[in-house]
Amino acid sequence: MTKKSQYELEIVKNSIQIRNSYNKSQSYFAMLLNVSEGYIGHVENPKRPEMYTHDQLNAIAFDLGISPRLFYPDIAIDQPLPKRDAQAKLERTNLIKLGVDNLINSNFFDSKKSIKEIIVELNQQDSYLKLDLTNKDLTDILRPIVKLNTLKSVKVGTRNYYSKR
Repeated sequence: MTKKSQYELEIVKNSIQIRNSYNKSQSYFAMLLNVSEGYIGHVENPKRPEMYTHDQLNAIAFDLGISPRLFYPDIAIDQPLPKRDAQAKLERTNLIKLGVDNLINSNFFDSKKSIKEIIVELNQQDSYLKLDLTNKDLTDILRPIVKLNTLKSVKVGTRNYYSKR
């Protein structure tokens, strides 16, 4: 399943062709745009939603001395507009919250757990593995739970760890 539209996939395909034809690496684009190399990898991955902004494409074009139009398809792509399915989003959120609630009611949070550990635990069940859980998904669920004092959050370095009070 792709996270990019057909139009976005065409832009990515063109950007990769341009990058390769100018013998530029993902690292070079990352440096130019002041982003991580991982971000460029995500942009170039059809299964990830990240995309270049118009300003980023312009910066690349300026650096290479080409027109930004070269990144875009020559003709319009016939595709449906992406739909924002509020009901599906709500069901997804409720399913994630149910999983976190089940972990709270078990002994899972008796010790500190990182977001990554929570995702790994939830992904033991097929219904969560299919959701392709992200840090943001869990953070959005955990933040109000922490405010209700059901769990506590402790920052260690750059990571938050969650445990029962």
